Amino acid sequence: MSAPCLISVIALIAVVFIGQKFKINMGILGLAAAYICGSLIGGLPAGSILGLWPVSVMTQVATIMLFFSVALNNGTFKSFAEKLIYTGRNLAPVIPFLLYLSIFIVAALGAGSTAVYIMALPIYMVAKQIKMKMGLFPIIVIAGLNGGAWQVFARDGAMAAGIMANAGFSQEEVSFLAGKLGIHYLISSLLLFAAGYLIFQGWKCQPLVTDAPPPYTREQRTTLILVGLFAVIYMVPTILNNFISHPVLALLASRVDLFMLSCVFAVICLVLKLSSAKVMIDTVPWMALITVGGMGTFVKVCTQLGIVDVLSSFISNNVSPALVPNLLAICAGCMSLFSATMGVVLPAFYPLALSLGGTMGISMPLMVSAISIGSGMSGISPFSAMGAATYSVVEEEDNQTVFNSQIFTVVLGYAVTQVCIIAGLYAI
Repeated sequence: MSAPCLISVIALIAVVFIGQKFKINMGILGLAAAYICGSLIGGLPAGSILGLWPVSVMTQVATIMLFFSVALNNGTFKSFAEKLIYTGRNLAPVIPFLLYLSIFIVAALGAGSTAVYIMALPIYMVAKQIKMKMGLFPIIVIAGLNGGAWQVFARDGAMAAGIMANAGFSQEEVSFLAGKLGIHYLISSLLLFAAGYLIFQGWKCQPLVTDAPPPYTREQRTTLILVGLFAVIYMVPTILNNFISHPVLALLASRVDLFMLSCVFAVICLVLKLSSAKVMIDTVPWMALITVGGMGTFVKVCTQLGIVDVLSSFISNNVSPALVPNLLAICAGCMSLFSATMGVVLPAFYPLALSLGGTMGISMPLMVSAISIGSGMSGISPFSAMGAATYSVVEEEDNQTVFNSQIFTVVLGYAVTQVCIIAGLYAI
């Protein structure tokens, strides 16, 4: 390992530590470290470092959020979730699944992982009313959140696709892998929910007693129609093209771009006065994008200095190809306990997956899903942002139970990921 490469590894650890310790945005730290390690120490042209900034990530997430922010801000998704839960009020064993489905839908239809801030409190309140065992509460939150947020049309799925492109995957590979990742996350989330339902006896819940939610407003009805239309226009030709070989379907699938379609629907929302451009722009998670952008730039500098080649060579020479996905899932999960999945883990591991996939002949969807899902399962840890948001809505009498259950959920999530890898479910 060369001196610049070793220094960049030390700097990467330092950036994560300083960012966590002093609550400084790691993207800003990462960009500074990219310049110091890359140009001042590594000898890379200073002007080339800014060119490594992952513009595709910023663009894709921004376009997705411009449209879906409308439904978030006018309460459409929250109202839809409340009505969904209310429909199962007399079917107590079904209510935990409806809670899972409600946060899944809110996360999938644009909110991404921010759905935890919208849905954690309503889910907890319903769980208390139906006397559900609190151990199931964090499982419902993370299973539904991950299952929905990582779909290709949701915020986290779009960010993951952008990070893949920045890591060196071709656009065709990105589209294919992002779609597979959404499917694999859905499988994992359903298995995690099912395991939690059985362990904590979800069928023993009591009927829900609640008032009927208010009807949709005019703006909410219009927004819901637009979201449904968006889903049909994007998903139908894309899905059918995977099963039916026809030139018309192939043409439609090639012309329907998820992110550009979001821009078109955002304009429609503006014309119908469902939102304003300022509200749409303010809803874009700019701080998260700066974190991803800065750290993505730094990781690319580390890659040019040879860190990925060193790690790839070490794993290739010391680990059996059959065990590499299991190892990467565990490493990504452990790293995610102390750092952000989008800002640190994926930018660091996706280039490694690309390198190992080429040298060891391992299925690329398997590698990408093992890394992403292994990392995402740590999200419910009480020491993470999403886990802390979940824990913060809990009443004092349930604090210890939910805290312990969050730790248990992380372990259970890791176990589910390993089972999926071994069973070949990420090869689907």
